[in-house]
Amino acid sequence: MTPLALTGNWKLAAAIVLGVLLGVILTKSELSPRKKILEGLRFNDSTLFCTFLFSIAVGAGIFYLAAQYGVVRLHVRPAFFWGALGGGVIAGLGVAVCGGVPMTAVAELASGKMVALWTLVGFLLAIPVVRTVGHWIDNLLSGWSKPLAGGLPVSAALCWTVLLCLGLALLLQFVLGGAEKSGKK
Repeated sequence: MTPLALTGNWKLAAAIVLGVLLGVILTKSELSPRKKILEGLRFNDSTLFCTFLFSIAVGAGIFYLAAQYGVVRLHVRPAFFWGALGGGVIAGLGVAVCGGVPMTAVAELASGKMVALWTLVGFLLAIPVVRTVGHWIDNLLSGWSKPLAGGLPVSAALCWTVLLCLGLALLLQFVLGGAEKSGKK
């Protein structure tokens, strides 16, 4: 079987269909409103984190099976600890300040919430900043650590990722889920 490789108009059509489908799912499941995301970041609502962790676990499993059957190919680049940590902090600050990620902002805009337009403008303004400063940060951080390579085999890393994500989702549901149902927000 050849790997899944869409090109040209088929690639664009698949992206549009999947984007619309994910936007409808986000909107109908009420995961796109800014208030819901900010409540999750304040640990007042576990829905966002549980959904995020569950989707990582399910997505990792699906991707692993697809790779095993030759539907997709793994293209793993070496990761650097300080680069991953710095990128996570910057991305987390962006989500906290904007109250969303590009996907949720587009879904909110499509549902008629014009406030999401400012979030999208902020993301678009960040692109030239990242291109300008990104090379300097990359050179700085890449000298601090060696690549995180040679660890667990893919199947063991997948198992640990799935178990950790599902375990954290259950923990969050038990810790934060009771307050949501009893009205103690």
